[in-house]
Amino acid sequence: MKFCRIDVNTNSKVQPSFFTGSALRGTFGHLLKENVCVTPSYDCNHCLYKEACLYYDYYESSNGYRPFRFNIRLNAKNYNFGLYIFGDNASKVRIIIKTLHDMLLSKRLTDKKLSFPKSKIFLNEKQVTFDKNGTLLPFETIPHTLTIEKYHRDISIQLLTPAIIKDANSKYKKEITLEDLLTSIYKRKCYFENGKVVHRLDHTPSYSLASNALMDVKTTRRSDRQDKTIVLEGMVGKLVVMNLDPESYALLKWGEILAVGNKTVFGHGAINIEV
Repeated sequence: MKFCRIDVNTNSKVQPSFFTGSALRGTFGHLLKENVCVTPSYDCNHCLYKEACLYYDYYESSNGYRPFRFNIRLNAKNYNFGLYIFGDNASKVRIIIKTLHDMLLSKRLTDKKLSFPKSKIFLNEKQVTFDKNGTLLPFETIPHTLTIEKYHRDISIQLLTPAIIKDANSKYKKEITLEDLLTSIYKRKCYFENGKVVHRLDHTPSYSLASNALMDVKTTRRSDRQDKTIVLEGMVGKLVVMNLDPESYALLKWGEILAVGNKTVFGHGAINIEV
């Protein structure tokens, strides 16, 4: 599976809210639509070009998983953030970087109308640059893939932002198992890799659970479409597992890129593997 990672350093100490994912996704979406829309009405439903539109794919389409996610942390000290782009969407990286650049200059982030003119943008750890007129200068786009260099059987799994995982009846689960995490990652990986829709793991995980220190956290996001604030629950904390099988370990490493559960586009479900 191919992916690109974009990192934004705002070079600012402005203190954000507890959860910044909704503000970032919302502002990025408005500016992406302005950058790519070819119809004056901005009406997606009746647009003849919507199936080829990046904005429609990212924000309106009901087909499968969204091919991107914001990478944030809870209660961060600044507005630095990341953005992952999955699969074939890596070819759209130039318009995405331009839109991020526009967003950082726009004075449209949050109700405080923030802008970050001293920001730096990195693609796969290499800085991209703009000329004095704001034109994005040429750069090389080489999507990444993941190489597992070493296998570890004893690990801790940090859920860094609230993981929203639902049961078969679409009810939020307040108890998450390792199988829940692995299944979520596997479903995303299969979809972005070859378009396959799967519902269960292709292997039986082998491990022993050493400790479970997960807790429930609530976050909020503002929905302009519904004109209300939405409360979201998710699990954060740590799982420690021992004697984990190699296939599950590799899948969890993919989880650091893909995240787990629902609402990952906002920044939910970020995980980190520690050995």
